[in-house]
Amino acid sequence: EGCDDGGLADNDGCSALCVVEPGYSCSNSGGADTCTGGCGAGTKGSSEGCDDNNLVSGDGCDAACNVEPGYNCVGADGSLSVCSTVCGDSLKVGSEACDDGNTAGSDGCSSDCSAVESGWTCNEDASGKSVCSNCGNGILEGAEVCDSSSAACVSCTSVAAGYVCTGTVCVG
Repeated sequence: EGCDDGGLADNDGCSALCVVEPGYSCSNSGGADTCTGGCGAGTKGSSEGCDDNNLVSGDGCDAACNVEPGYNCVGADGSLSVCSTVCGDSLKVGSEACDDGNTAGSDGCSSDCSAVESGWTCNEDASGKSVCSNCGNGILEGAEVCDSSSAACVSCTSVAAGYVCTGTVCVG
């Protein structure tokens, strides 16, 4: 008998056959054994939000076995956690090319957040949300200060000295 926690349940550190389960360690201070999971062992313990078999942050499950913002991790206690990005949550993380807070296409960021759509540019604001714009389409959007074919509108992000632009019209 490698452990005895007084129960017959599996996935709590000590199996029904009284064997210490992978990713756990058990100790005894008089009475039933107390078992705790080891973060990063690849076996999610009941006190862990996730366990993806490493102690690396930035992959959905951080070094303390907590689910990171922008990710969803699945896996029952006693099993490996699998983490994936959440498209449409306004957080560009992991393999996402962009995340503009929705799962609609034709707005600069593809519906699955895997690509910036052709003709668009997306930049992240301070919160991590992708702000997308299509400079030169005649529509003021995203972080654009102007959207005109006039030389007064410089890359849709600034207005040349001596000119005033209101949306798509620049005069000077």
